[in-house]
Amino acid sequence: MGKSKKHMKTYVKHMEGDSDSKGYNELLSKVVSKNNIELPDGFEKLILEWLKYKSEKGQSYKETGLKTLINVFIKTSGGDKKIGREMLDYSMSKNYTGLYKEKNNAGNSGSNKIDPKRTNSYWD
Repeated sequence: MGKSKKHMKTYVKHMEGDSDSKGYNELLSKVVSKNNIELPDGFEKLILEWLKYKSEKGQSYKETGLKTLINVFIKTSGGDKKIGREMLDYSMSKNYTGLYKEKNNAGNSGSNKIDPKRTNSYWD
């Protein structure tokens, strides 16, 4: 019984992020300050959440990879916290290893349609 209680405490601690969050914060702070990166409002929390997600998958970032992730994440989201949150949620829900925007197929829906003007001119 004592062993399963210990296991449960370890599991709860891991899920709360107590053991890893300090390491995430330190790595993020180091990369941001070392590379003079200006994080838009709310992005620190999003990046820390992504780092925790990656850790739970048994994956991690080194400084160079994290620097690239941050810069591409800011660029792709346009520095917009709402878009950043959508990217994070979408990528996590799909179990992706990277951050992606959801594809918007609405813009491509017309590409498969036949243009009646072109079809009619063929028969004229």
